[in-house]
Amino acid sequence: ASAIEQASSSIRNRSNSLFLDTNCCIAHFFFKEMPVRRYPRPPREEPPWKEIYLALALCAIGTILLLLSFGLATGRVDPGYFVEGDATTKTFFGLSILCLLPGVYHLRIAFLAYNGTPGYSYDQIPRLDD
Repeated sequence: ASAIEQASSSIRNRSNSLFLDTNCCIAHFFFKEMPVRRYPRPPREEPPWKEIYLALALCAIGTILLLLSFGLATGRVDPGYFVEGDATTKTFFGLSILCLLPGVYHLRIAFLAYNGTPGYSYDQIPRLDD
């Protein structure tokens, strides 16, 4: 018997564990101590507005920082206004990427869920109130 068959049979045999016994997968073999909710939350019917506003704010901040870093790199913005040296360009560019990546990712999920694209729902956006 292969390791996958052994893992799935051992998961099926645990009836009083924290794991869901249906739809077992390879992840349960590797992450045996990870609890899974027995009673999932009901699906969201309306968009998570707080999370979408946060994603919009992250995109706006990231765009401003990206434009500022490009302005510093091309010399259109005086770097002496912030600090002396080349570190400000790299710092603003790094911060802009840190803001833009999660903002664009969550806005993409919200947009695709709004359009009804199969495989996307508002449940994929993490809740702020957890």
